[in-house]
Amino acid sequence: MSARAKLSFASWPLLNPLTARHTRSLTLGLVEFRPLSEQSDSVGYSLGFGESLTTVRGGFAAGAIQEHELRFVPKDALSLSLSRYQWEAGPRLGPVEPMARVGFTLLHLDVGHGVSFGMFSPRVGFGLWLSLPHSRVGVSAFTEYFWRWLGNDSAFVHGLTLEFQPDVGPLLKPKPISSPSSPGRQ
Repeated sequence: MSARAKLSFASWPLLNPLTARHTRSLTLGLVEFRPLSEQSDSVGYSLGFGESLTTVRGGFAAGAIQEHELRFVPKDALSLSLSRYQWEAGPRLGPVEPMARVGFTLLHLDVGHGVSFGMFSPRVGFGLWLSLPHSRVGVSAFTEYFWRWLGNDSAFVHGLTLEFQPDVGPLLKPKPISSPSSPGRQ
């Protein structure tokens, strides 16, 4: 097999699994939930967990996030959001990282006044993170169109989250290079 045909991540400018910052995340949030048919918001809570991969180049960071969320809005529903995908980007100002996010929730199920199902709910947000040794802590605000396909009315959701993101090392470990005394090297 030629060197050109071998899979190599070395040329990946973004989200290189060998060099990008890889973190897990725990998110606690306060949400305001308003079905389209109502004029007032209901307050609720959220708990999320996920994983992210971020390319850091000088004064700029760009990344991708995949997460799951359990949301409890007492006056509406208990909902489970599966596979929310978000892309984030922003400048790095020393240890402070302001980031803009855009994404969607692939699938969500909720139980409340009946059972509801939805897909492709769009979401945007902005946050401020503080880089600490081996982790990041941040606060972000978001807005989302909670698009229900079956069941209850769709809704607008606004929220504020507190995030903790411990580093977990590279997504992939580089393969060891053979030594000069190894028979495989010529």
